[in-house]
Amino acid sequence: MRTWCALLLLIAPPRAFPQSDPRPSFGAGLHFGVAIDEFVAPELRRYLNPEAAASHRERPVGGFFFEYRLSPSYLPSQLWLYGKAIHGVRTATLDCASAPSSTLCKPFAERVASFATQPASTILAVLRSATSLEAHSGMRLEFLTLNPDSSSPAKAFCKAQAGALAVRGRPELLAVYQTGCGLLVPAGNFAGSAIEVAYHRNDAFAFHGRRRLFVSAALKKRVAGPLRWTSEVALDADAGPYADSIQTTVGLELALRP
Repeated sequence: MRTWCALLLLIAPPRAFPQSDPRPSFGAGLHFGVAIDEFVAPELRRYLNPEAAASHRERPVGGFFFEYRLSPSYLPSQLWLYGKAIHGVRTATLDCASAPSSTLCKPFAERVASFATQPASTILAVLRSATSLEAHSGMRLEFLTLNPDSSSPAKAFCKAQAGALAVRGRPELLAVYQTGCGLLVPAGNFAGSAIEVAYHRNDAFAFHGRRRLFVSAALKKRVAGPLRWTSEVALDADAGPYADSIQTTVGLELALRP
């Protein structure tokens, strides 16, 4: 029996393992930008930016993100643990008249440049003035690779995440849950770009808060080194006659490297 096995190994080459996923098993970083609330429903704006004037509905946002691979990198299916924290600042809390040189009072281009050169101080400015915190963590299973030989392959995935929205001055935490599927670009100049559709629960909505549709599309582009330009549009809808919201976020991400 051993002789036959040895002959088979000599005649037929051993089957190669799938190519390992090139992404590091742990990734983390900082993000900074603005959330544009032009189409956000009054129910959600009541928590995030209630005093914003009709002509100005931008909120500086910033925070942290991470992801960790739980499965071996050579397996075709990848299981990831991920999380994100988004600190937001209400426009009414920014006293730009008395402190016009403050980081958060500068024009958007200057704020982005400040984050690119001094990320820690820019994020600290957001944390000091933050009036809301949106945080979530979840599991993502990537089960299929599309166009694996191209410069921008895509991973089909399904996910489940749990999170909460906390607002300064309000004692309660508002639950925000999601289960959904989508496509994610894992590598290349557009790494991190994704589109997804999810079943959504958002307790910030008084009506149909537990049966909602969430659709988001994120475009990310490498700028230089660990910096990536990001833009995301997210639809939070009840698929009925009640309040729907669309939020747009633009800014930069800075990957933290060992």
